[in-house]
Parts: sequence; structure tokens; C-alpha cells
Amino acid sequence: MAELGRKMYRIALGEYRDPVDLIGTKEIVNEDGVPVTKLVGGILIDAMKNGWGIILDEYDMMAPQMLSALNRIMESGAQMLLPTEDGIVEFEPHPDTLIMATSNTWGFGDETNEFAGAQMQNRASWDRLHPKMDHDYDYDIERRLVSRHLPPRVTEALYDDNPSPNKLGLVRIIRKAIQDPANPLEDTLGLRTILFFAQSWKYYGWHKGMYYLINEFREENRPAVTKIVTNRFGQKFAPSRNDYNKNAPCYIPDMASALNDAGFLN
Repeated sequence: MAELGRKMYRIALGEYRDPVDLIGTKEIVNEDGVPVTKLVGGILIDAMKNGWGIILDEYDMMAPQMLSALNRIMESGAQMLLPTEDGIVEFEPHPDTLIMATSNTWGFGDETNEFAGAQMQNRASWDRLHPKMDHDYDYDIERRLVSRHLPPRVTEALYDDNPSPNKLGLVRIIRKAIQDPANPLEDTLGLRTILFFAQSWKYYGWHKGMYYLINEFREENRPAVTKIVTNRFGQKFAPSRNDYNKNAPCYIPDMASALNDAGFLN
């Protein structure tokens, strides 16, 4: 939508608990001391009037009964009757309206318990969204975002796709461990966590930043992730609270040289 120059409206569904917040309702307002009944439109109706692109974010985090109230809106070519101050009027969305949704599950709830709040959804609501597509991590996009905050060699150390095991980027190694069916590391490593590491690099450096990154994992998984880091880069990269301290056992005086030693070369 952004590439086409069209306005995109992102609606975080987790912020809403009543369908009228999205669709709108009649309210009595005071105009010059006179009570007047007016239609106060919800943000979803306003977006549909203008033909904007709409992203319903965290679709599976809403209560099923809440989503069912949106069924009439989600129908292709939907026409609705809305109460207004002038009586009942017919509302038809702008023909350019495009409704999309994002979720962490396929509407069956979350058996992994990774996504607290994800609920099994009514299929009548879920089936109004099609086609449905799985999206994996986009490493090219992630790398571009992360590279805005990190030195090039550190970005490479996180994301290099060199097939040689001793040159593969750390993010890719950890995610491979998470997806390993034989011995999975049951956890997640999302872009927000990596961005926090990247954005705080200038404050925390490698050791302290990596220490905080590893603390984002479940407590029982932190030793395994720490081992992945030190196996890949060597003991000099052991995650620690210390950084910039020349007397600390894990201090790296020359990051470029250390990364070269770990296999990352220009």
C-alpha cells in the first residue's frame, strides 16, 4: 500500500474491547445547549469511507464475540445500514478499501503458549480473510533496519548468510536452533528484540547488550543461547554485564579485530 502511495491505517485490535469503538454508535451530544443525537463513527468506518488500506493487527488476540460483530463489515461488497442523526442511511465502503489482518496463529489458539492471549476464533470470522499466507522472517528487511544502528561488521556478525558454519550470522544460528525438530530451543527471537540490541549498541556495547538480549529468552534457555554465542565467536564474546571496562575478563579492545578472528572479514 505504501509503495502505491495509498494511506495505510493500522488498527491495534488489542486496544479495543467494544465493537462500537471500531464501527461507531449513536451518541447524544450538546449543541448550543440542545441535546442532539449524532452518529459518532468508529475508526474502521472512517477508514472504509476513505478507501484506505486497513491492517487489523493481532487479529487472534481479540475475543471471538468481538470479531463476530465485524462480520458484516468483512464481507466483500458489504452494504450496511447505519443509524445517523438523519435517520438510517445505507453505507457502502469505498471501492478501494482493502482489509488485511495479522496474527501469530491460524485462529486455532496457541498450543505452544508462546503468544499469551491468542484465542481460538470463530471460523465464520476467520474465513472472511483470504488468502491466508505464512510469513517467515525477512532477513533482508531486518538487516537493513539493524544496519542503521550498528557498525557494518557487527551487522554482518548477526545476519551473514555464508553457508560455512563458522561464518553464519548469530541471528540465523539461534533461529535454526529454535526450529530444529530434533532438539528445538523452544523460544522466539523476534525483530523487536534484535532492534533493541542494535539501538542500544552505543550505550551497552557488545557484552552488556548481548547480556540483555539473552535475558529476553526464557530463563531455562539462556545457558543454551550463551553457549551458541561463545561457540560462534569465542570466549571473548561471553555475554556479561561489563563492557568498556578494560579490566573486565571479556573486554574487547578492538571489535573489528575480534570479529575478524571470529571469521567475519570485509
